[in-house]
Amino acid sequence: TMVVDVAAWAYWGHGGGAGLDTVMRVCLRFAGSNPYTPFALGDVPREVFYGRREELHSVQDPNGPLFVYGGRQLGKSALLKTAMSEFGRSDENHVSIYLDLKAEGVGEWRKADDLWRVLVPSLQAKGVVDSKLSNKLSNPESIVTHIAAWLTADERRRLLLLLDESDAFLDEDSRPRIGGKGQFKNVYLLKNLMNQS
Repeated sequence: TMVVDVAAWAYWGHGGGAGLDTVMRVCLRFAGSNPYTPFALGDVPREVFYGRREELHSVQDPNGPLFVYGGRQLGKSALLKTAMSEFGRSDENHVSIYLDLKAEGVGEWRKADDLWRVLVPSLQAKGVVDSKLSNKLSNPESIVTHIAAWLTADERRRLLLLLDESDAFLDEDSRPRIGGKGQFKNVYLLKNLMNQS
C-alpha cells in the first residue's frame, strides 16, 4: 500500500522526469530497501553476504580452486568481490585485484592478450608494478617478470587475481594461433606465475 499525499501528486504531476519509480521512492521512503543491486555485479553489503564462509576461504587459499563456475545470479561475483575486499585486511603484504573482463571487453571486442594491458593499471595502483615502468610493460612476459620480482622480493607477499566474467576471454585464449600453437597462452602465463611463486 502506498499513500500519495497532495505534495507527492503535485511533484508527480509537475513532470520533470518524475516517473513511477521516482514517486515510489518518494512515497515508500521508509517502507524497505533492496540490498541487492542486480546490475552492479556482486556489489552487496558485507552483512548481506551470508554463509559461504568455506567457499570464501577456498577462493583465497593459494591451493584452492582456480575456477568458480555456476548459473546466473547465484552470487559468484559477490563471492569474488568479498574475497577481494577481505584478502588484504589482515596483512598488508596481501594484495587482491578484481577485474570484470566482460566490462573491459577482454575476449569480446579486445584480444585475450589485452588482459595484461587491462591488468597493469590495477597492478600499479596496488604497488605491485612501479607506475614509472609503463613503457617497459609492453608485452605479457615483461609484466609477468615484474609481478614475479615483486612476489620474490618478500616471501610474505601474496597476490590474489580475481577475473570475473571470463568466459569470452577463455574462449578467445583457447583458439589456436598462427601455426596451430599458442593455445591458452595467457592462461599458461598466469599458471606458470602461480606455480613459480
